[in-house]
Amino acid sequence: MKINPNINTTNSNIITNSKTKEVAAETTTQNTPKIIQTTNNIGMYILSKLENINKLDNIQKMLFLKEMLNLPDEWKDLLIFAALKSSPSANSEQLLSKLIDFNLLKKDINQTSNEILNKLLKLLTPQMAAKSSEIQQMMEILQKFLPSSETKTPDFIKDLMLMYLPYLPLKEDFKLRFQNKNNNDDNSENNSDAIIIILTTKNMGTFRIEIFLENSTPHIQIDNNSDSLNKRFLTGLKEIKQKLEIKNEISIIKNKNIQSSNEQSQHIISSSKKIHPQILIIAYEIIKMILELDNKLSIVKSRELKD
Repeated sequence: MKINPNINTTNSNIITNSKTKEVAAETTTQNTPKIIQTTNNIGMYILSKLENINKLDNIQKMLFLKEMLNLPDEWKDLLIFAALKSSPSANSEQLLSKLIDFNLLKKDINQTSNEILNKLLKLLTPQMAAKSSEIQQMMEILQKFLPSSETKTPDFIKDLMLMYLPYLPLKEDFKLRFQNKNNNDDNSENNSDAIIIILTTKNMGTFRIEIFLENSTPHIQIDNNSDSLNKRFLTGLKEIKQKLEIKNEISIIKNKNIQSSNEQSQHIISSSKKIHPQILIIAYEIIKMILELDNKLSIVKSRELKD
């Protein structure tokens, strides 16, 4: 697959923002995890953070988890972080215009996760019995995001996305599939410039979202099996288009034949190793918008039942 180095300027907001250079510069100078930079006694530092873990909400827990794993706070910054690993010599303008090899990031997270798990295990001593439930709780959260060598790229990226959607339960009913739209590259089976998302919601049915690039321009089609889409969804989609400066119209199709993600899970397997960051930025924004809206609709319904 050939990647056009001259990114379409109409989509420049997808590729870079005012913080890109800062994040790139900061990332290249980070040689040790934040927690090690903060204190030499990593065990006591973790313990101090775990002090009130039972009172933390998911946002605070995920911020702590990302800090332990030395990951950026924002999804787009994570992609810049991953892009630097794949293309360490690229300048900040090029970082998100190249395919990202997520195997490199997966190896790093796997290594750091195991180091942190070992530190937490060492804290489980009789002297720390009063804190054992907090330590075990953090270990459980960490293990949910610990990739193995067998973890497929779509599953790994899904887990990363969940880490950046912390207001939601740690398990969500959606699957990712990657595919290649351009077959010019001999290794096209290992690269992806397209993503298919199967996302089942509580209040708006099931979505099938396909995003692919053509000459660096994103194309988006959304199928939905509900009787009618909430107006807030259409408003949210419009806001995403404006935010990411997507010029093409987003195709929305009513499709009663969409199955739930669980029913399609056996098909959502991919050997893709290198993914184009543009589609991941768009995918994240759409998933986030849908899940936030679905959560709000659930809260409204719950209140109506109480009245």
